[in-house]
Amino acid sequence: APDSTAPANVHGPPATAAPHPPSPPPVTYGGPAAAAAPLTPYLGMAAPMSVPSLGPPPGAPTAQPTRLELWHWRCVAAGRAEQLSKVIASAGQHHCTICRVAMGDVCEHLSSGEHWQRLREKMAQALEDPLFHTGDPLVGPEWVQDFGPATFHHLTLEVVVRPLDV
Repeated sequence: APDSTAPANVHGPPATAAPHPPSPPPVTYGGPAAAAAPLTPYLGMAAPMSVPSLGPPPGAPTAQPTRLELWHWRCVAAGRAEQLSKVIASAGQHHCTICRVAMGDVCEHLSSGEHWQRLREKMAQALEDPLFHTGDPLVGPEWVQDFGPATFHHLTLEVVVRPLDV
């Protein structure tokens, strides 16, 4: 006799798993010449890499960011910039190493379109440097700024607060 205390299967028989669709082809950039090579990540690369379509030709001015890019930058940067601003509030006036200007309101400056444009220009210049591709491109004093009580990574927006001396 069936167990009357076990719940009845109200959902019917178990469903069979649908087959997975085939994987899409690797993403490539740079037009027909680059179509044969998949996009390779920068991090952990041991040798220089040529990426012709990541920016304008060497020496050409970088395009102005779109309204969408500026809005996205403000959304992403504002929280971390505010966090940094609170940590360094008592440390006096600050100077932006990317824009090479004094920052009045740290949060406003770091999340501004002007800062994003200067950061984009600096990134485009870094891509032209063959040495950029030989190590970890996120490490270096050009991206990490020391504010005394904390450091700020302009690319990753990481805020590292130093412990207080006891």
